[in-house]
Amino acid sequence: MVLTLPKPTSTIVIFTFLSVVSVTVAISWLRRSKRINRSHVGRITVSEAQKPSPPPPKGHGFEFDVFLSFRGEDTRKTFTELLYDGLEMQGIHTFKDDEKLKKGERVESLLDAIDKSKLFVPILSKNYADSRWCLMEIAKIVSSGRLIIPVFFDVDPSDIRRQKGPFEAAFRKHEGNKELTERTVDEWRGALRKVGEISGYDLKNETDG
Repeated sequence: MVLTLPKPTSTIVIFTFLSVVSVTVAISWLRRSKRINRSHVGRITVSEAQKPSPPPPKGHGFEFDVFLSFRGEDTRKTFTELLYDGLEMQGIHTFKDDEKLKKGERVESLLDAIDKSKLFVPILSKNYADSRWCLMEIAKIVSSGRLIIPVFFDVDPSDIRRQKGPFEAAFRKHEGNKELTERTVDEWRGALRKVGEISGYDLKNETDG
């Protein structure tokens, strides 16, 4: 199949197009094989494909092909919206958090949607770790054992792995929050670090080179 870049070919449009192609290929593969790697989240090889995909929790079925995890103030009206529209146009049923949901409804809706999603695309931006909701999502996503395709949106993946820069500042804030336990913050740290180790799309590197 011949793929033609959309016009105008701005940085965001080109990157969104590449991301849609990547996720489309991954979803097509999942639909055919229904198998993903359990032990190395986000990485698939021929031999590892022999392992069955972790099923949704008991009482749940897969409802969404893709779950988008993102920091609203950073990317909701730009990259995330373009990516969501592109995936839906390809017939890929995608969950995107509705900013109009009330607090209680939002948490319940997010957790339920994660349980019912086959593949996850966390869009890791500068203020991602500042949000407790985002960190809650990423911890649950990692624990699911399903495929993850991260997008590093104008952040250095090594800062996520080492939790430096804005990520260091965010976790310091969470550690000082008496409403959060040390165990919860450590779980968030570990989950974010694991996602930072997964090969994904680095927007800054893609545009530089």
